[in-house]
Amino acid sequence: MPTTRDFVDYTLDQLGNDVGELFVKRMFGEYLIYINEKPLLFLFNDTIYVKLKPEIEELTKDNTKEEPFPGAKNWTIIDVDNATKLQQVATILERVTPVPPPKKPRKTRK
Repeated sequence: MPTTRDFVDYTLDQLGNDVGELFVKRMFGEYLIYINEKPLLFLFNDTIYVKLKPEIEELTKDNTKEEPFPGAKNWTIIDVDNATKLQQVATILERVTPVPPPKKPRKTRK
């Protein structure tokens, strides 16, 4: 079941305004939430996944770790209803994640 727009909106509400500038991008029928131009939260099947990072290991040690889709690496699941933890994880990830480099323009075929 793909992620619903209601779940995306609820996640954005739970993140609040203090974590940074939020931007949502639809990808492969699911969603990616960017914070300050950094892709940090992957929403898949109405579940929030974040990459396993040492900086959030202690905070998320009791969270479920699983692959969001077949063939993916394990990611940490974050409970959307725990706004405090969601904001803490998002703040830490935003701090330790670099802004991705700009994409190079595609070459046109002749």
